[in-house]
Amino acid sequence: PISDAAYLREQLRLESRRNEGEGASALVLFDIDEFHRINREHGQLEGDRVLQAVAHMLLLNLRNEDLLCRYAGDRFAVLMPGLTEPDARDAAQHLCRMVSSMRHYGPKGRVRISLRHGCAPAQGAPDALLATLCRQMDAV
Repeated sequence: PISDAAYLREQLRLESRRNEGEGASALVLFDIDEFHRINREHGQLEGDRVLQAVAHMLLLNLRNEDLLCRYAGDRFAVLMPGLTEPDARDAAQHLCRMVSSMRHYGPKGRVRISLRHGCAPAQGAPDALLATLCRQMDAV
């Protein structure tokens, strides 16, 4: 299983302390586009399968040092140690392309999946950082 939001917050605290005055780290938040529609049209069980498939695809395409967590609902967070925000944004765009190229089929046919993302340097108070990224995601 992947880690949860509480573990993510703790790792963000550690990463922020570790990087004071040193190298960069970034946090990327991913959101499944129109996840409510997937649940409505295909059912909650298929929605759960979509969450598992997305998590699996993200894990397959992350670096060993990256940390994937389920943040909330249909949101995933990836802590990317050693990456600047622009590099993390490039990695996030690649991850979005990998997920959108998935061929996921449920009992009612193909389920199209796409992600949107927000990215920020992994510094400062974890709750403030996550709130900023959530606002970024909600504005897209």
